[in-house]
Amino acid sequence: MIQWLPKKQTIAELLVATDAEKLQEAPGGNGFKVRLTYQTPTDVTWNGTTVSLCGRTLEEAFGLENAAWCQAATQKHVGLKLRGNPATPGDLAAGLHKRVGGKSFDKTKFALGVLTEPPANWRVPALHQRGSTVARQRGQPRIAPAATGHDRACGCSRGQ
Repeated sequence: MIQWLPKKQTIAELLVATDAEKLQEAPGGNGFKVRLTYQTPTDVTWNGTTVSLCGRTLEEAFGLENAAWCQAATQKHVGLKLRGNPATPGDLAAGLHKRVGGKSFDKTKFALGVLTEPPANWRVPALHQRGSTVARQRGQPRIAPAATGHDRACGCSRGQ
């Protein structure tokens, strides 16, 4: 970890790294930059208590940042609804971790369940929101048609 971006030695140091520390020029990258991104703590409110927690996966982060929505009986099809009612945000996080890590958790069912719901009903987890913002600010890399493996002979319009 110390040799990689952003050259931090502990998780605690990573969690407080600035955006500037997470974006560095790649060695020998001809001016290309590499940005490191990872889950960071976010405020989670559950049962009237707010604490700062960090999801370990997209699904955990989604469940924490959309706690009330995911735990509603009407959202059971998303796959993050826990049995019972976790007492604290920490209990919610532990339950989500166990649920998402279990053999019966279906990531495809989760994704499709979220995508079939109106986007106004849920929030994109902070990590993914930041990543989208950074990509828009920096612009998407352009790939020459030949590099995509498509050309006019394949019949699609992508190589034209």
